[in-house]
Amino acid sequence: MELLYKAGTNYIDGSKKPVEEGLDVVDECSIAAVLYEAKDASGKDVTLTGVDINTSEYRVAEARLKDGTDKEAWTAFELTFEYFPDKVYDSTKEYKLAIVCSSSKEGDKFKGAANSTLIVDELEVVGE
Repeated sequence: MELLYKAGTNYIDGSKKPVEEGLDVVDECSIAAVLYEAKDASGKDVTLTGVDINTSEYRVAEARLKDGTDKEAWTAFELTFEYFPDKVYDSTKEYKLAIVCSSSKEGDKFKGAANSTLIVDELEVVGE
């Protein structure tokens, strides 16, 4: 897997009213994969969204890019899943896998530079 990333120049905090622009913050990208339980305790379907993908109790393991800074040349990367404390893979349960690639690592909080650019090539999920 490879990526190119260029942070935008106008960092915006859209979580506040009025929206703040031109902040002295350098944007970073985010690439993550989250393995999570597909059903809750009552058997109801679970689907994580941008609101709860980073906090849900149903998350079991995560693989996350550590360095989201600018990459001017194609940069190879590999992510490895790490299980959350007290979480294990249970073959009797159903799971879902969410892969999130964002040009602004705090985009889920309505923060980031409007013209940040992330390009990911040859994305591959390998199971053992």
